[in-house]
Amino acid sequence: MLNDADLSDEMKAKIMEKMSGKSQYEELLDELSDNERRLAKRNDHFYKIKFKNIGGLVMPLIIEMTFEDGSTDVVRIPVEIWRFNRPEVSKVFKTEKKVVSFTLDPFRETADTYRDNNHWPPKNEPTLFDIYKYDSSSWYGGSNPMQRAKQSDSK
Repeated sequence: MLNDADLSDEMKAKIMEKMSGKSQYEELLDELSDNERRLAKRNDHFYKIKFKNIGGLVMPLIIEMTFEDGSTDVVRIPVEIWRFNRPEVSKVFKTEKKVVSFTLDPFRETADTYRDNNHWPPKNEPTLFDIYKYDSSSWYGGSNPMQRAKQSDSK
């Protein structure tokens, strides 16, 4: 069996904390006012996202948030966010639901040529070149409309 002399002051403090039943979080809540306690118990989610202007061309930011329940919300931030010619900006989003994915420019409205960095969590998206290359019905992988018309006329 251990004696009090065998325990360090730090260990004694941890044991006393566990025996008291209050965690540091609960102690912090006790120090808050009623309004602050009510705000702390809200179920809001905060997300801070950094955007980098890699190509130098300023464009508005169009962000689609997908929530746990499958619903989506699109937020449009005007081009003025890039004022003062900053290479990087941050934006904080507050939602009542938990976000499972973010997509930048989901409707392909901006002049973004490299779309692999437009998703969180990251996912690879085929380029239009890859789609045409492997699509047998496209002009690249098969016959073009003029060749198909000529084949149908000869039959």
